Amino acid sequence: MILTAPLLICIVLLAILCGTLLYSVRLRNELKENVLPKKVFKIAIVTSLPLKNLGAISSFISYIKKYAAFNFEIIECIHAMDRQKAVDWINFAADSAVHLIVAVGRLSVDTAYTTLKTREHKPQVIGMANPAGFNDTPLELIQSTMPFTAVSMGLNWPEKLAILKKLMPNIKKVLIVFRSVDEISHSNLREKNAIIAGLRKLHISWEMLHIANIEKECGFTKEIMHDVDVVLLSYSSEVMRFAGRICQEAQALGRPVCSINTVLPEIFLSINMTAINTHMGRQAAQYTINILEDNIDASKLPLKEINNAQQVILHHKNTDSIRATTIIGNLLAQSNHLSLKLELERV
Repeated sequence: MILTAPLLICIVLLAILCGTLLYSVRLRNELKENVLPKKVFKIAIVTSLPLKNLGAISSFISYIKKYAAFNFEIIECIHAMDRQKAVDWINFAADSAVHLIVAVGRLSVDTAYTTLKTREHKPQVIGMANPAGFNDTPLELIQSTMPFTAVSMGLNWPEKLAILKKLMPNIKKVLIVFRSVDEISHSNLREKNAIIAGLRKLHISWEMLHIANIEKECGFTKEIMHDVDVVLLSYSSEVMRFAGRICQEAQALGRPVCSINTVLPEIFLSINMTAINTHMGRQAAQYTINILEDNIDASKLPLKEINNAQQVILHHKNTDSIRATTIIGNLLAQSNHLSLKLELERV
């Protein structure tokens, strides 16, 4: 068989094409085999509550999954506001050579500092969701002594009390609840001063109630409650873990309970920081990427304070219908940047 020149050219080109395809397939397979797997970092999250209950952590994890070039493993370290458990978890995280500790809340941040400052090996730490200015040790001091940065929420009590006054314009007196064991705390003193300054500006009187045996009872009486319009829960105190019982006992005497940054179903009115939690989670996630992916020391990252719009959460079943209806009407009459969430009882 005699091959013509055009046919010979076609055969040569076909052979070249087949060879190129085979080489491409082999090269692709070799690259696939030789590509290094993503790094896997261990992140210990030290907190008082299960992670599923923390909106900030949800946005934190979602952001890392979307934008990080690494894989990660979360170690859930729940101390339930027990200081010794918090110490144990911090030591466990350091001994396990985790790549990053995320300390959520004031107790977690303070414990991370006091536990790690004497250790030779200090893992990178991000403080998260602790109120700005309410730590036992100033965040600037912590950052100057260890690889640490923080994303804090702005409590801004005067602003929140102003919102409460707009929602309940006839309010004359509040009862502020603290734990007796926390009286000497530097953060509690700062919070008391902030609350009192806000109340004075609004011409609202107050009374402090320091509960000695909060684990057993709140000590509410008709005499204490007779001229109180609202029971106000402190935030920096560890009183929040007893909020459910405090609300039940206060409501038994016909007094509603107001708080911030909680969605407990027993509370009547909450000026919640949902948007702040979302932004805190995203900022902490960006810092995590900076530390683990870009190898930036945490102490080189600026301390951030997050402030944002508030959300009013009303559990109307925890008070009389007239009070709940009045607050809804007052809220709708306001021109500020508030959103309302009504928690309806499931049947």
